[in-house]
Amino acid sequence: MALDAADHSPAPLGVHLDHCRDLDEITACLEAGYTSVMVDGSHLPFAENIALTTEAVRRARDHGAWVEAELGALPGDEGVSTDAVAQAAAMTDPRHAAHFVAATGVDALAVAVGNVHGFTKEPVRLDLDRLAALHDVVPVPLVLHGASGLPD
Repeated sequence: MALDAADHSPAPLGVHLDHCRDLDEITACLEAGYTSVMVDGSHLPFAENIALTTEAVRRARDHGAWVEAELGALPGDEGVSTDAVAQAAAMTDPRHAAHFVAATGVDALAVAVGNVHGFTKEPVRLDLDRLAALHDVVPVPLVLHGASGLPD
């Protein structure tokens, strides 16, 4: 339905596959006409995340689509968690992010800077210094998932 709506819209629309860990599913969506995909290798060791993401980028380029990837770990589960807490050790390291983007060729990078999936009892506090450092070394747009618990 989303692809049909995008095809018939007078406005330019994209259709995005979010948080996918399966290259076959990514390929099927690209072949169906999705304009962007998010490959989520954040659960993998760094080198395996690079390998998975690089292959997703290769497949997406064959279809003219762009790729978002994730580096770092966001605690919690969307729509379910009520007490997720970000751990500094799981946040995105700017040095790793610069290498990751250069090695994979992604178009956007989802980062972990204190954001969490779900809601929290206490307001989430973003590490804005880390976010600024990431901005300084990563030449692609940064994406913030897990913004539901952020204060105004």
